[in-house]
Amino acid sequence: DGVTGVQTCALPISFEVSKLYGLRARTRTAVINASILPRMIEAAEMTEKAVASAGIAVPLMVMRGDGGVMTLREVQRRPINTLLSGPAASVAGALLYERVSDGVFLEVGGTSTDISVIRDGRVITRYAQVGGHHTYVHSVDTRTIGLAGGSMVRVRDRKVVDVGPRSAHIAGFPYAAFSAVDAETISRARVIGVKPRPEDPADYLALELENGNRIALTLTDASNALGLVKPGDYAYGSPDAARTAFETAGRCLGVDGMELAKQVIDAAVLKARGTVEEVVCDYKLDLRTVALVGGGGGATALVPALATRMGLEYTITHKA
Repeated sequence: DGVTGVQTCALPISFEVSKLYGLRARTRTAVINASILPRMIEAAEMTEKAVASAGIAVPLMVMRGDGGVMTLREVQRRPINTLLSGPAASVAGALLYERVSDGVFLEVGGTSTDISVIRDGRVITRYAQVGGHHTYVHSVDTRTIGLAGGSMVRVRDRKVVDVGPRSAHIAGFPYAAFSAVDAETISRARVIGVKPRPEDPADYLALELENGNRIALTLTDASNALGLVKPGDYAYGSPDAARTAFETAGRCLGVDGMELAKQVIDAAVLKARGTVEEVVCDYKLDLRTVALVGGGGGATALVPALATRMGLEYTITHKA
């Protein structure tokens, strides 16, 4: 404005954000929209300048959380409609390239996995919840779990008790399979328990090298160690490094290294299976015809093993 020099804009009031009845939910939706407005205006302007500087002379459209698109000006008024647009874009890609009729889509990243449903060739949507509060934002029904390709292994009493929710990305450690550390160096490492965040228990497994650097043992490492990912997969790294990491950890823990890797896969499958079965039940999908569709960099570290245990067909899309 003319006094402070700060750009201001008129905030949309609740009926401009949603015209549905229900004052409390509508007000809540408007408040959330207002809270993210300044940052989203900044992001929209930055994106517009980047596209223009690249010489792309076409209208810029932004993905909505329900799978539709919106103009940049609309984003600057109602950015809340972009909520869960990432999973929506992934499912849209799966529908376009894989032509799935009934399926469960798993977008497997480094720290979390977004699980969505495709029924009768269409993605399932609902009104989103933010922090457990209902809103009037129509978006893809996505269930997010703290499990993905970079999820670290938790061990107690020489047994794997969980995979995640913390990841190597949160801890700031490289995956063993992507560490660029040779197998011989890894074999001389010592096993330690770490806290990825200060408030976490110190039961996350890591290897400390002789130079003091640390590497994580992750779901992706277990899949590489067991040969479950193949060359060309995004999750494919160094099987030798991954196997050596698990053999080193197993030796220190007094268990077989490959058995330890299998425990990691079992724990991950169990964790993901519960949510997949939940959405299958919620939307009354037929397990005889449903398929799993994996997307994201960590998809091959999880989806094939999950499909095998559940007796389901699966496909991995590299275009979603």
